[in-house]
Amino acid sequence: GTFPGPPSLGGALEDVDFAGCSAITDDAVDSLCAENSKLQRLKITGNLVVKHPRVRGVSLCEVNLSLCATLQDESITRLCGECPNLIELLLWRCVSLVHPLVRGRRLETVNMSDCSLVCDQAVS
Repeated sequence: GTFPGPPSLGGALEDVDFAGCSAITDDAVDSLCAENSKLQRLKITGNLVVKHPRVRGVSLCEVNLSLCATLQDESITRLCGECPNLIELLLWRCVSLVHPLVRGRRLETVNMSDCSLVCDQAVS
């Protein structure tokens, strides 16, 4: 089955780890980010469903979407624009990425190891 979205917790979540939860959907990620303005760390790894998750948040500083095989460029470009305090972005082995625009005024760490299709445009 699919993950119907997290329950509303009044915006209290700061750290969410869904490592290995392979059926979490784009809609669940959207709800999670919309309802938790204090979210600082988000980890969704080993996912086979997320393509265009709307990851966003002024407090978000660490995002790990590694091993998300269907993740698309546009979602990473948008994430970088909607997370102004992003410091760490981990995308290793996101094999569908080709040329996401990875940018950020506070960005210190980017890991795109084994993203075999990524080209120069992603970092130039």
